[in-house]
Amino acid sequence: MTKYLTRAVVLFTILCCGWLVPNALRAEPPKVADPRLSIELFAESPDIKTPIGMVVDPKDRVLVVESHTHQRPSGYVGPATDRIRLLEDTKGTGKADRVETYFEGTSSTMCLTIGPDGSLYVATRSEIFKLSDSKGDGAAKQAASPHPSPLPKGEGDEKKPEGEGAGIRKTVRTQIARLETTCNYPHDGIEGMAFDFHGDLYFGMGENLGAPYKLIGSDGATHSGGGEGGNFFRCHADGSHLERFATGFWNPFQCSFDIYGQLFSVENDPDSRPPCKLLQIVEGGDYGFRFRYGRKGTHPFQAWNGELPGTLPMASAVGEAPSGLVAYESDNLPAEYRGELFGTSWGDHRVDRFTLSQHGAAAWAKMTPLVTGGDDFRPAAVAVAPDGSLFISDWADKSYSVHGKGRIWHVRAKDGKKVGRRESGDGSYEDRLAAVHSADRLTRENAARRMAGDEAARAALRTLAREDSDARIRAVAIQALADVADSKTDFLAIALGDRSHEIREMTARCMPDAAFDAVKLADASQPAEVRAAALRRSNKPAARDAALAALDQDDPFLQQAARQALINCPAALASIDAAKLTIARQRLGVLLALRSVREADSRKLLPQWLSDADPSIKFAAIQWVGEEHVKELRPRIAAMLSGEAATRELFEACVATLELLDGAQKPDEFHGEEYVVRALTAAETSPAMRGLALQLLRPDHPVLTLDKWRSLLATDDPGQKLEVVRSLRMSPHAGRVELLAAVATDSHAPPQLRDEAIVGLAEFDAERPRLLSLASDVDPTVRREALRGLRGMKLSAEQLAQLKASSSGDGESGELIAHIPPPIETGAAKHDVDTWLKQLDGPAGAAAGARIFFHSRTAGCYKCHQSHGRGGAVGPDLTTAAKQLTRRKLIESIVDPSKEIAPRFIPWSLVLKDGRALTGQLVSEGPGDLETYADTTGKLFVLKPDQIDQRTPLATSIMPEGLADSLTTQEFRDLLAYLTQQ
Repeated sequence: MTKYLTRAVVLFTILCCGWLVPNALRAEPPKVADPRLSIELFAESPDIKTPIGMVVDPKDRVLVVESHTHQRPSGYVGPATDRIRLLEDTKGTGKADRVETYFEGTSSTMCLTIGPDGSLYVATRSEIFKLSDSKGDGAAKQAASPHPSPLPKGEGDEKKPEGEGAGIRKTVRTQIARLETTCNYPHDGIEGMAFDFHGDLYFGMGENLGAPYKLIGSDGATHSGGGEGGNFFRCHADGSHLERFATGFWNPFQCSFDIYGQLFSVENDPDSRPPCKLLQIVEGGDYGFRFRYGRKGTHPFQAWNGELPGTLPMASAVGEAPSGLVAYESDNLPAEYRGELFGTSWGDHRVDRFTLSQHGAAAWAKMTPLVTGGDDFRPAAVAVAPDGSLFISDWADKSYSVHGKGRIWHVRAKDGKKVGRRESGDGSYEDRLAAVHSADRLTRENAARRMAGDEAARAALRTLAREDSDARIRAVAIQALADVADSKTDFLAIALGDRSHEIREMTARCMPDAAFDAVKLADASQPAEVRAAALRRSNKPAARDAALAALDQDDPFLQQAARQALINCPAALASIDAAKLTIARQRLGVLLALRSVREADSRKLLPQWLSDADPSIKFAAIQWVGEEHVKELRPRIAAMLSGEAATRELFEACVATLELLDGAQKPDEFHGEEYVVRALTAAETSPAMRGLALQLLRPDHPVLTLDKWRSLLATDDPGQKLEVVRSLRMSPHAGRVELLAAVATDSHAPPQLRDEAIVGLAEFDAERPRLLSLASDVDPTVRREALRGLRGMKLSAEQLAQLKASSSGDGESGELIAHIPPPIETGAAKHDVDTWLKQLDGPAGAAAGARIFFHSRTAGCYKCHQSHGRGGAVGPDLTTAAKQLTRRKLIESIVDPSKEIAPRFIPWSLVLKDGRALTGQLVSEGPGDLETYADTTGKLFVLKPDQIDQRTPLATSIMPEGLADSLTTQEFRDLLAYLTQQ
């Protein structure tokens, strides 16, 4: 629920408030995928409205943030501030019968968690504070109110806590951390938070729209930034010792620790690089997003899934708008759920299970649905109750603005198992030992901590740490003993020899310093995750060789840990002679580590790295020159555009660096046009570089005159000629038809080049005779491309008969001929993705798919989407679609484009004051409040706000329905091959 919203979307939410829709008109309730489980309505409006963050305390009380300030529309009837509502089933009916306001007075409130001392921690956009429930009656401590205000009209029917009276109560609270910034967007500041076993608080902070900020801990420790993207921070439970833990995020909304102390988070995506992600967060990790380069996520120096040197990939893709995450450690749900993560997808109206598995030093996750619902099921938070059941907060409406609706759902075992309140572990030694073996994580951990504080009980914990058959029990015993630095526990032996790799990694990470041995733990004989844990905490020169060895592994998390070891020990880093390193991965790791420590002498190695044969090293060096403004190397970077920047990534990196060095970078977009033109027109530029320049240069640029097109085509280099034809197709020059026709009809030209030229001719009905002639060409791919170009053109029965006769025996050509008339219905059910998946299984060609992507008479994706620099900027950039979206998700987005529309891409019905009616998607807002829209064909039009009389959001995507019916089955396969091979 945390995607960046444009001003238009804010207006959309105001128009689409759903608070007037009665509960009786709700769609079917959500369904749980596991037949062993049930889902029941626990509470709904008016008792709970627009709920988001939620926690269930040890007393079985559901505490949930009720938002009244998020995109609050004009005329909204409700409290002036957010509230924390307390809901409890005191009668055992399965419904909340005690509903009270536990606390109120905040705005942009995000989430809740229970602290080590049992107090409630609250995160708003701008601060974290804790509340104390000292009397145990559900009410936080009270203080005199400086600004008493009565309950708003319509709210008086709520149950009030005893003694609350008519006024809104005020609470004494303890501030943990605060955020100082000018940005006030509702949900890109402080977001999710979680405590680790040792009582430290970890919390995420969003990109803050790139605005400068100061984050201040309770002891005055300050971290400043702005533009670097989101971060994770860590501090003690009281807010002291604040430190940055990881960086490079968009909006890390919620987080959770598994039993081994691994931190996971769900985060939203930049607008043009879906999907959203599940991330494993490691200390010192860089996840690649930089808001200073725009929110689209397509700048050459932004990564979304570990694409750039030094950045880390996701553990799994997740559904749209994830906002809740919790690790499950209990026994109400089936046994196989233990150790899994549960996450909510607000946009895909789903709660998912994530089954974790270890792959080297990283965790991967397999996602399967747990709860699914209709359009009005909008899960925000998920929490585990003391009895092991789940509670889910439901925003209950597609509108982003507060709207007065809301629900809480309860998921539990159908067999009615009610574990009830867990053992406290406060009693005898036997009671505590039993509590350590509890299926409930909180009970288990609290009991272990109490035992670790007792010398006599620690002996039992040592036995459990070594011998218990359950890894969960061993894990909790080891962590409790590490907390007290137990001198009689052989932590090193456990880290080197436990039968569970997860236990070994956890022990290497949490063992006391006195027991830690980086050399032994980071040895190549150890599992990758153990090596990584040891290297991240190593700060001694003795680990240098182990770090260099780890750098030579094809594991981004292990490489990151090795770099962190070198950064932690500047002496070890300084002792490495980078010029003598023969392994490219080691040279890259040393380069990235040297940049992090910011030693001036390290810049002397940049010329050497810029000439390195490895493209990743060259890229990292180019990025260093640009971001650190090493202006003396500008001539070297400019020269690389003539021939050295041999890949698209290197070419774009050089252009981006020149923009940074010259102060020409424009916000929110990658341009670099003037540098691309210089590279294209310079006599010394190689044909390969000219081809790359053409990919980046808009086809209507003034330098691309008809004579220039002719000269670019007059080359013997097949690569340059291919890129010329691909760009020429989108040129506005009428003379391009003559040039394309010359290529298309050249029987000596490579078939692929002729095919690409035919795609350009297909735009013109006047080219029908030429296409008919090419449809009988001896080359089968040329014939098929010509047949595709005839689609939608008027042909006589005789012409169609001739085409069928000339294509006899060619099934693919026959299918193309069948699609020349208006689109026909396919055999697949319109929105049935499973049927489409089966039908589209078969051989496919990515090269043919590329032509379909850029074909005006077939998919026409290029009108709204970019791929490798070409196309429109209306919809998401699809260059890296394969890395972000599954095959299933790609098919779904094509056959059912209106199923879920991200806020950035909502279309509008516009009625102008002059009476014209238009439909368009807001693309950008420019100077003077000019608004640029794209129509259903991808064409842009510009309006001033005062020209618009009425603006109404549409429920259907601007992407056309029935696109699949305009494609043959083979074309659909080929298009998918193109999108998934990149």
